[in-house]
Amino acid sequence: MPESERRALRDAALAGGNAARGAFEALWTRFRARLVVYARSWRAFGPADADDAASEALIAAFRGLARYDSARPLEPWVYAVASRRFADLARAAKRRPARAFAEGELDALADGARAHDEGLARGDLAGRVRAAIAELPWPERRLAVLAFYEEMSSADIGRVLSMPPGTVRWRISVLRRRLGAAFPEAAHAY
Repeated sequence: MPESERRALRDAALAGGNAARGAFEALWTRFRARLVVYARSWRAFGPADADDAASEALIAAFRGLARYDSARPLEPWVYAVASRRFADLARAAKRRPARAFAEGELDALADGARAHDEGLARGDLAGRVRAAIAELPWPERRLAVLAFYEEMSSADIGRVLSMPPGTVRWRISVLRRRLGAAFPEAAHAY
């Protein structure tokens, strides 16, 4: 999203009235499904919980648009807001058992994914890789969703997950090696 559109979104949210309603709808349309999938990469959220968490994250992002610097990309900022909100919600639900992705949840992101999904589109390989990602431990799932589906840079992922970019690059490298060993026929795709 170009800076002018990001600035217009922020300005509309701050204007109130119908302009703010339009800004919220634009945020909702752009991020709703993506944040539901990201919420599912957190240990604490099942399908219904992820839906609620994504809604709460979008409300928090909308309310925080006054603090958003429109010179910076919008996606990492929204994901950082969502990460903080998800962490708060996860602490509240700490005693719930871990849940896996439901059938087809990662498919929502697969439709929007670009280059790497084209390389994985042979046979059912894409489904097997998505299933392997869904079975990763929850911190690695979050990293995989941001890196492989959202295609964020290591610096942006570091801002979202509050870790140094070098650590992000190292962890992504480890994930790529692990997935490459499990799926040698797709090693070049991610």
